[in-house]
Amino acid sequence: MTSIKKIRVLDLNQETIEKMWCVFDKYYYGSNKETFMNDLFDKTYVFLLKDKESKKIIGFSTIKEFRLPDIKGRFLFSGDTIVEKEYWGKNSLGVEFARFLFNEKIKKPHIPLYWNLISKGYKTYLLLANNFENYYPNPYKETPVKYKEMIDGCGRYLFGRKYNSQKGVIEFAEEVGKDKLKEGICEIDMRLLCASRKINFFQESNPDWRSGNELVCIGEFTLDLSLKKLLKDLSKLSRRASRKLKKERQQMIKRIMNV
Repeated sequence: MTSIKKIRVLDLNQETIEKMWCVFDKYYYGSNKETFMNDLFDKTYVFLLKDKESKKIIGFSTIKEFRLPDIKGRFLFSGDTIVEKEYWGKNSLGVEFARFLFNEKIKKPHIPLYWNLISKGYKTYLLLANNFENYYPNPYKETPVKYKEMIDGCGRYLFGRKYNSQKGVIEFAEEVGKDKLKEGICEIDMRLLCASRKINFFQESNPDWRSGNELVCIGEFTLDLSLKKLLKDLSKLSRRASRKLKKERQQMIKRIMNV
């Protein structure tokens, strides 16, 4: 079992930061602690994921709030996100982040709220592509001018000259000290390419992801999206409950027949 808590970055203590670095360093190479610290303190919040029994930090995700000139909307940028491999698939961070987006949207419902993330691994891209209806770049449709301007604006604001507007990618390949995923983490093989159009699109859009390059992405969060997600989750629970009830009935019939 896991627990998660949102903390302001400025409220983190040194012990917690050291433990976060240990988790990060385990899965990335080519980085250093100074770069990690600079990136961390450029963010606003961090979601800390812990094992409930051991209280050990097993993952985290960082968030930066900002706005862009001449663009109406609030932007939430996802920075470093990492979870220990044995806890992959638990989705605790995803649930907490969805709750965070909902609360932020409720605060100012009439102002568009955008999630800006960069992805050097296909799993990060799928967090957006599998949960947002209105997201770009998108394998199924061209990026509208409005969203292209936002992607470019975010890329330039956060990464300056490292952002390549023609590719929509932040190019870190030659930067000394830039973290890269360690070998064997989020590898893309032919099976994945054939099975998922989204993963194939990510590979085509950011072919140098192994070198640390990041694809800049944008998704709009709406209350309507939140409602659809809730209904989808309730539908899943209903189907599970129905299957459980059916199984229990079958077991009961078997017991009666064997009497």
